Amino acid sequence: MRRGRPAGYTLGMIEPLEDGRQESATPPYRGPDQPGTYRIRLCGELRPAWADWFGGLELTTDEDDNGAVVTTLTGELIDQAALQGILSQIRDLGLVLLLIERVEPGKPQAPSGSDGSVPR
Repeated sequence: MRRGRPAGYTLGMIEPLEDGRQESATPPYRGPDQPGTYRIRLCGELRPAWADWFGGLELTTDEDDNGAVVTTLTGELIDQAALQGILSQIRDLGLVLLLIERVEPGKPQAPSGSDGSVPR
């Protein structure tokens, strides 16, 4: 015997699709204990050899809108504790932190320099 839908049914419930698959009514959980891709911008230049020290994050160097040299670390971190470890390493090196951003897959990134410019 099939029962009617309970009150509050749509919140987090699974809804059958036309082809028989099921789809959640809420987006997947993306909390701090889940892996995420981060972009971290720093003032100054770090050579690519530092990538291993930063857990294999990709290092790129460019200039911001003001012509200042900026290093960007990009890559996946397993959780907030891993992010905190990277931030501790940045602090230990005495680097100036300009931006920390969680990058959602498939979304365009902001143009270089426009969100992490070095103040003059």
